[in-house]
Amino acid sequence: MISLLIRTSGPIVTLSEPHHLPKRRESLGQLDVLAGGFLGLDRFAGKITYVSSQAPATTLMNAEVIELDAGDRVVMPGFVDCHNHLIWAGSRAGEFFARCQGKSYQDIAAEGGGIAYTREQTLRASEDELLAVGRRNLRELVRHGVTTLEGKSGYALTTEGELRMLRVLRRLKDEFAGTLVSTYLGAHIIPPEKKSHRQKYVAEAVAALTPIREQRLAEFCDVFVDEQAFTLAEAELVLRAASDAGFRLRLHADQFSDAGAADLAMKLRAVSVDHLDAIGEETARRLAASDTVCVLLPGAAFFSRSPLRPPARLLIESGAVVALATDLNPGSSHIFDPSLIMTLASLELGIGAEEGIAAFTKNAAFALSRGYTKGSLAPGFDADVLVLATDDYRDLAYGVGADLVDTVIAGGGILKEKGVMKESLAPNQEQAAGSARSDEIIRF
Repeated sequence: MISLLIRTSGPIVTLSEPHHLPKRRESLGQLDVLAGGFLGLDRFAGKITYVSSQAPATTLMNAEVIELDAGDRVVMPGFVDCHNHLIWAGSRAGEFFARCQGKSYQDIAAEGGGIAYTREQTLRASEDELLAVGRRNLRELVRHGVTTLEGKSGYALTTEGELRMLRVLRRLKDEFAGTLVSTYLGAHIIPPEKKSHRQKYVAEAVAALTPIREQRLAEFCDVFVDEQAFTLAEAELVLRAASDAGFRLRLHADQFSDAGAADLAMKLRAVSVDHLDAIGEETARRLAASDTVCVLLPGAAFFSRSPLRPPARLLIESGAVVALATDLNPGSSHIFDPSLIMTLASLELGIGAEEGIAAFTKNAAFALSRGYTKGSLAPGFDADVLVLATDDYRDLAYGVGADLVDTVIAGGGILKEKGVMKESLAPNQEQAAGSARSDEIIRF
């Protein structure tokens, strides 16, 4: 039944085709737009039940239906942020300005900054302090239209510290009406005190998979392959153990050099391979022939002032599954806004407005193994919906700095309405308030 009905004379961006498949090649630029119509949600079940240019029959309507009149505004799926380091402690603002004055990301890391500094601060923080950071970060992401996201560990790099980060992510997941997918990133870097005992640390990272699995704290396992992080052989050892334990796989790959990590991802049938700034043409073509999602992170290259850029046009035109994400983290991409990432994708990678939207919704959902329920407006999909403060979806990338996300619906609950965030992001708040708002029409 329809308990929340959205109507608009503007575009409804459905991203409904191909059904239950990601968009490749020219289809990435096809948003499957209805020129006005109706979107019906069951806000109690958190599902989309109706999408059409025609009004639904009254027999499909709940007696306490809420109607949302969006005028001529764009209605589209919520953003899926498929690469996100959601929780950490400490600020790396000083590093940002050091890079602006000429220091490289690698130079800062070699001096004890970067991930090692965040790790030191994260180990000192209490679980409640980390939870407060996570709540703040999640709220900012929702404000900018994110309804589904990944959250990684990786800033503790001890077994207990990684478990603690994953417990915080689980607490956030329980508090959130949208969807939060947890990733274990114990193999982020080798901790400074373990650099002379690499094999021992790799063994510890593998051993941590057992309690994580037993406590159901993560769905994915990720490894950062880089000369200052993990070798291909070390990554393969961790990822094979993770796969054997039932985890889905993803990799931080070939960000600063073409180390062969993308080929390892394909070999292990990883769900996604992320960054890819340094890959060559042949690697791009091999990725295009695979089902591994290529998650491009232009915010990281921009924010860290890297000269490298992934071959986005070649990937798209060769048929790769291309997604975008914020890579929100305290050092190399302190960016909360998918719209800014789409702007950078256009300016730096040649990705079009329509391609950017599809890459940050439908294809990004496949990078989290959620392509059957997220990233499209179609019956049976999750009720994750945005209403924009514009009648032109291209404004997302074009209108830099404008708050164009007027309304955010996640799991059927309204988390932001007419530009104002709700106090709580918890599930079922709209369900509890539904009867008090029956027959209400929300107008823009």
